[in-house]
Amino acid sequence: MIAAWNRFWFGDGEPSWDPMGPVRMLAVAIYAWFRLRRELWEMEVARDVPYALVPDNFGLGLLPLQYPLGDPQADVLKVTLALACVFGFVGFLTRPAMLVLAVGATWLSSGYSSLQYFNHELVLTLAFFWILAVYPSGRSFSVDAAIRWWRKGRAEGRPFGEIFSMKSVGPWGYKLALVTLAVVYITAGVSKLRYSDGDWHNGETLAFYMSRTDAQQLYLGATWERLVDEPWKSPVPLVDHGYGGSATELSQSMARSPLIMRITALATLVLELGAFLMLGPAWIAAAFMASVFVMHSTIGATMGLGFVTYRMYLLLLVDWPGLAATLRRLRGGD
Repeated sequence: MIAAWNRFWFGDGEPSWDPMGPVRMLAVAIYAWFRLRRELWEMEVARDVPYALVPDNFGLGLLPLQYPLGDPQADVLKVTLALACVFGFVGFLTRPAMLVLAVGATWLSSGYSSLQYFNHELVLTLAFFWILAVYPSGRSFSVDAAIRWWRKGRAEGRPFGEIFSMKSVGPWGYKLALVTLAVVYITAGVSKLRYSDGDWHNGETLAFYMSRTDAQQLYLGATWERLVDEPWKSPVPLVDHGYGGSATELSQSMARSPLIMRITALATLVLELGAFLMLGPAWIAAAFMASVFVMHSTIGATMGLGFVTYRMYLLLLVDWPGLAATLRRLRGGD
């Protein structure tokens, strides 16, 4: 058991697939391009919002600051996170830069989520920031790797191209990224069961969302003013804070068929609860990730919720060399 545990996290002593350098670059690019400016803008908006913060928010406890920040402090935070994004993307002082991003981005996101809004698509990027804050992803695709090559590898005659290697010994960070991805999907499946009182499989909840033609928030017998005194997800009021999709003609047509909705809802649940398959052999993990990729693509085409960032992560986290080796064995190769 211990040997299998060590082999899962640290391999067998030989270089194995390690895409965490490109994953770092992708995660930073996603945050810098899609989220940073918006989160800073959301903080400005929050200064004028009369809603009470949800208490006991772990993320807000990461920094000794009061959300939302005023202009001087907000400017410092903006510059700090921008520099961390640059350093993290190019891989200079990689782990310190990723630690700054992990703490700062989590704090900033937690502030706005405390105002009753939660960005599901950002969760995975934030989780990867924390992994990259401790895992040495700067071993590849980084300025740090280039500096190490210049100082040592060049004298030893090693090729410069080694700084772009996507293999390393004991890539526990890659395995931790897979575990994190699996937990995110399994949690989504459990939430569907929990908040539907176990009735998600009947397809009615999914049909409701797939038949919507707008991307506005829902207010079911509640007003924003009442949120000041009511904690998030309390029985009163019932508010949908996170849905931003918009149904297409195809999704509305599908929603009119109870049978299609039952099959679709059940397939979604099976996929999410089966995410532990990502941790299996390369070909099983790749087949599962391909299925999830198709699921996200279908949701994007029918509901306007493509989760493009998740699809990009899925493509990077597939063990491509392991999958290729499996295909060679099936063809009778070496």
